[in-house]
Parts: sequence; structure tokens; C-alpha cells
Amino acid sequence: MGTRKGRSTVEETVKSRTEETHSQEALFGVAMLKLALELKRDSAVPFDRLVTQVTGRMKLDEATFRGFLARQGGLLRTLSKHGGGRS
Repeated sequence: MGTRKGRSTVEETVKSRTEETHSQEALFGVAMLKLALELKRDSAVPFDRLVTQVTGRMKLDEATFRGFLARQGGLLRTLSKHGGGRS
């Protein structure tokens, strides 16, 4: 009996973390769109500052978001290059 209860708790924890991860990734996708729109507006704001501003407005953890961008196959580099070479 103890094993079944323990397994159920582990499964619930994994399910909860998976749902949190998907929710966070969805928010990161929205943040990426906001970054792209800001860059398209051709503002004079450097890319790094834009990341800080967007994550701050959305109340996202900036370091986690930057890690997410880094895992997107160089998307951070691509976005910054299309933003006029700002860094």
C-alpha cells in the first residue's frame, strides 16, 4: 500500500511540474513575440535592455528566459541580429 501511495504522489508531482513547464514555455513564447515586435519598431533600445524590460513587465525570471532563448537553437542571436545588430 505504501508503495502505491508513494507512486501516486510522485506521479502527481511530475504532472504538476510538467504543467508548470508548459505554462512557462507558453509565456516565454509570448515574451519572444513581444521582443520581436519591439525590435521591428526599430527602437534605439539595445537588445539586452529589451529582454530586461519585457521580462520585467511580464514578471518573468530573466535568467530563466535567457536560458530558454539559448536553448532555441540560437534564436537569441538571430533576434538580436535582426534588431539592427544591437546587443
